[in-house]
Amino acid sequence: MKRTIPSIDNILITTGTSTLGNSAAPLSIGILSDADEIFWGDCPSHEIAVEEVHTAQRLVDKSQKKLRGQPLSGFRALCGQVNSEYPSERGFVPIADGVRAALQQALLMAVASAQNRASAELLAVEYGLSNLDPDHLSCPLFLEISDFAATADLIEEMLALRPAGIGYRLTGGRVVEALGENAEYLQRFVRELGQRSDQLSRDTGYQPAIYLGLNGALGILAGDPVLHAGKILGNATGLQGAAGSHRLFLEDPFLIETEDPVIQSANMLRLKNFILDEFNLGKPSTHNRDEPAQLVAGASDLSLDELVQYADTQAVNAMKFDLGVASDIDGLMTQLQKLTVSGIDSFILMDEQTTPRWIGTAVAIAIAARAAGLISNYNQGSDTTYQSAIRNVREMQAFLNRRRPG
Repeated sequence: MKRTIPSIDNILITTGTSTLGNSAAPLSIGILSDADEIFWGDCPSHEIAVEEVHTAQRLVDKSQKKLRGQPLSGFRALCGQVNSEYPSERGFVPIADGVRAALQQALLMAVASAQNRASAELLAVEYGLSNLDPDHLSCPLFLEISDFAATADLIEEMLALRPAGIGYRLTGGRVVEALGENAEYLQRFVRELGQRSDQLSRDTGYQPAIYLGLNGALGILAGDPVLHAGKILGNATGLQGAAGSHRLFLEDPFLIETEDPVIQSANMLRLKNFILDEFNLGKPSTHNRDEPAQLVAGASDLSLDELVQYADTQAVNAMKFDLGVASDIDGLMTQLQKLTVSGIDSFILMDEQTTPRWIGTAVAIAIAARAAGLISNYNQGSDTTYQSAIRNVREMQAFLNRRRPG
């Protein structure tokens, strides 16, 4: 008997006020189907100000006029029907970004349920990605800590959790004092991190990747990242040598202040080729390594055309998306599809404010796009997000295996 696809009957919005002061409680949006099922999505922003609630309600009303009565037969098509109601530029109207995110998350859950698919399975199908194999489901989970929060004890805790990768993110402005004139302090940190993980896992073969969110630091040390690309290369290969046999990812080693993103991508490509040449020549920093250091570019502020520029030129090995910034699931999946086709990896970063529902959505996106890593923040010394991501991966795998006989 053919299954009937339910339709959207109503869109609900929570608008309760907080007891904490002059702010509204975190906002959620629900898709109510004509089968009397409700699917919720969370606004990924922090608490919504009272004056923003009216804007949120107005956006929901406009979306409802276009979506009510529509069958839950396609996530991408439903997003396309309401995209015009939201600003194309993220951050222009923050509450609009939040409403769109919550609405799209609710739509994703509703359509996946209507089609009896896992959300990762639905995304893979709708965005032209290859089918998911439950026996080879990949979602490498990374743990990351920022420089201001990093302590020896917290890093020990991170290693004890055995993530696929350990991340360290630079946020401070005093780069020379923090890293050393030639990044020697950072090299020492990377070397000691690799050695400590090797000591703890001597009999298990566990060897986490090392992910450095550099925030342009190597460019700052060089002074001018274009004129002094050689110094950036020297510091990058120094970090590569310090990492030993561990995989090494360098995110945004330099940031060029320019209105033309092509300049940034062209210079990233130049550095990537320099690092590859060093590896092919068997320079000392490449000994015991299976691959050269991998370059990663932050992608959350890029337009689709700018991202395609990176993809077409193969300027980097991977690109990183901040989940809190990427409030447009449809737009994010379109970007990830472009990268996947071009053979460029992706990373997705979750912050401390990621809700349980968004952790599940992040896992679905990462699995569908075959992301190289889903990164959880460990600044607060809590593994709640990380453990929740593990649980979501296992549940996704169990659901994809549901059709197999006993």
